[in-house]
Amino acid sequence: MAGMSETDALSITYQGQTRELRFPKDEGTRAEIERIFKGEEYPILQIPSYQPRVIVDVGAHVGATSLFLHMVFPSASIYSFEPSPANFAFLQRNVAFTDRIQTFPYGLHDRDMRAKLFTGPHSMQSSFVFGANLPSAGPYEDAEARRASDVFDLLGLAKISILKLDAEGCELAILRDLQGALPNIDQIYVEYHSEQDRLAIDQLLKDHFVLALGKVAWPHTGSFLYLSKSFLP
Repeated sequence: MAGMSETDALSITYQGQTRELRFPKDEGTRAEIERIFKGEEYPILQIPSYQPRVIVDVGAHVGATSLFLHMVFPSASIYSFEPSPANFAFLQRNVAFTDRIQTFPYGLHDRDMRAKLFTGPHSMQSSFVFGANLPSAGPYEDAEARRASDVFDLLGLAKISILKLDAEGCELAILRDLQGALPNIDQIYVEYHSEQDRLAIDQLLKDHFVLALGKVAWPHTGSFLYLSKSFLP
């Protein structure tokens, strides 16, 4: 974990207790985490009588989204994947108080690999691929990713209530690898980092999902929430 002089913290009140969420102190991270806990990054669909049972958080960073979803759905089992060794140390610490969140020190992809995980302007932009928000060279961590479909089979993730994908450019590869599992997923939060990826993701999901919510942050960059067509009247 980074030294204490390089960390920041946010107080979270949950079940009458105040907990401290720690994260790297860098430009943009605190504001992003605050948006997560306000429900702005991952808006919750109000579906009558629906209680998610299994949540998968791909690109869990320091655990803010996992904790937010745990607070909203306390009975759900959450599986959190984070390839950055530095971020994973924060993730482990931040969710240690509950056994409802399991953490895994690797990312998901369409294959097993060890590769350079390049760090962007702040800790939430670490990526195995180069994108509009990432440098073409610079600091990196040695990190691991595993094939998503193999991991799901190993963990017995046959039915998923919510899949959250924030993998900084690897989202499409992961979804393609999970294509056979898509009919068994209720909701998918997914970021995209190019117009090409946005169109490909929409095409990939169109048979089983409808677009429920969306946000375009910048040209060619945004996030969507897809809902299984099984929920439609």
